[in-house]
Parts: sequence; C-alpha cells; structure tokens
Amino acid sequence: MSRVAFARAQQKLVIFVITRLKSIVSFCGKPIMICPNCGFEQEESFECAKCGIVFAKWEEHRAKASTTPYQRRSVWLRPVGEGARLGRIVIGFGALGVAIIMCLSGSVLQQKGPLIATLLFALVGIYFLISVRQRLDLWRFLAEAVLVAFAAFVVFFSMPEVFSFRQEEFRRTGSQTKSPAVVMLGVARSRIEKVRAFLNTETFESQEAALAMTRDLESDVVDRVFASIEPEERQVIMGIYLRLKSLNPILSTLSKTALEKQPLGPAKWLPSVTKADIERVLQGVEQDIAVLEKASQAE
Repeated sequence: MSRVAFARAQQKLVIFVITRLKSIVSFCGKPIMICPNCGFEQEESFECAKCGIVFAKWEEHRAKASTTPYQRRSVWLRPVGEGARLGRIVIGFGALGVAIIMCLSGSVLQQKGPLIATLLFALVGIYFLISVRQRLDLWRFLAEAVLVAFAAFVVFFSMPEVFSFRQEEFRRTGSQTKSPAVVMLGVARSRIEKVRAFLNTETFESQEAALAMTRDLESDVVDRVFASIEPEERQVIMGIYLRLKSLNPILSTLSKTALEKQPLGPAKWLPSVTKADIERVLQGVEQDIAVLEKASQAE
C-alpha cells in the first residue's frame, strides 16, 4: 500500500471517530425512551422511529384492554370444524341419493307433489356440496341439517311407494283399500244396515223420508260393484252377492207396501215370520264377511 493511500485511510478513520464522539456527546444530554412495541431506543418523541406506532394510542389501547373483561364468543357463532364439514358432505350426498331413488320410481314423474320434492332434494344436495368450503356458523349448520332430516322423514313416510324396501308394505296395504272385492264387503255391510233400519222403522217422519229409505232398498249398487270385480275374484264373494240378491224381490215388494201404508213403518205391519227370514239371510251375509276378513288378515 502506498503512503498516499495509507494516509487517506487514517484520515477517514479519524473523521469517523470524531463524528461518533460528537453524536454521543450531543445525545447524552437528552432524555432517552424505549419503544414498548419493538424495544428501539431513541430520543423522546410521540412515535417510534422504527415501527411507527404512536405512543399515546398504544397506551390507550393497553389501558382499555386491561379494564375490559374478556368476551367469550358464543359456541353457536363459532365456525364449524372439519368433522362438521364432513357431515355436510354426507348430508349433501344423502339428499342427492334420496332424489335419485325418487327419480327411479316412475310414479314420481307423474305426480306434481313428489316431483317437486325430488327437485328440492336434488337442489339441497348440490347446494351442500358446493358450499362445503364456506365458513359456516354452528347454528346455521345444525339448522340446515335438521331441516333436511325432517324433510326426508316426511317424504319417506308420505310416499312408501317410492322407496324399494317399503314397496311390499305399500302393495299389501294398498291392495286392501283399493281392491273391488274389499269395496264389495263395505257395500254389503251398508246394505245390511239399511235393510235392518227399514225393518225396524215404526213410523216414517215424512213422505220424503219414506221415499229415501225405499229408494235405498231398490238401489242396484251391489250389482254394479260386483260387475266391476274381475271374474277370477268373484268366486270369493259370490256367496255374499247371491244372498243379498235373493232379498231383492221381497224388499221390492216391501218398499211398495211401505209407501202405501206410510206413515206406519214395517215394524208395525210386517209379519214376524217374514222379518225373521230376512234377518236369517242378513246374518248369513255377516258370517261370510267375517270369514273373508279373517282369511285376509291371516295372509
């Protein structure tokens, strides 16, 4: 190193030392403060030269935090965790599954109510799967889950013909209520009640009442219901039909006589022998009905 370069280096070192000494001497007479946020030492000021916080606002915030009690967030307002998100996925696929099962039933597409329910379940399933990554509160998650479960419960019990494991039960109960043979049993009971009411009438209240009662006796509803039954099913209720039909001639005669002798009813003028014969036929019909009902329950 040349003498000129060495002299310049010494000169720079001396200048640096003198400058630092001047700054130390000038700083010693001034107050020093430490930033409460980052710990930086500096001259007294209203803000930190390093992190930039305002000391007055910092102290105000600390004082407020120390005097305000801790507010616990309600559990219902907390976001759901991963387990709840997984449950949301399960519910979404479950709703889609219900919609698919309902679509596989041909009767759903032919009825307005089940079709709307199918569309709703499909939309709910899609919504759950799309919104699974949203930040949901616990109350909202539970509300949605309860609503979907309730809707599925209602649909399951209101449409047994849709769900495969309840179709057999539906066919069994549905056949009992819709079979013409079962309807025939109800018509036969009604016929028995009307005939007995006619035979036990002592006085007709009016001519209209007499006409209504005799019109019921001459009604052909039994013949019409029997004609609507399939030929292979008629053998089951043939005995009931023939017994009731055997009463038609005598009941037709009694209805005409009742109109002539009104307001007196059949209980006043009908011979006891004739009444006993009619009652015997009615009891036979009741026995046949009881046997058929017992056999259907055993099946």
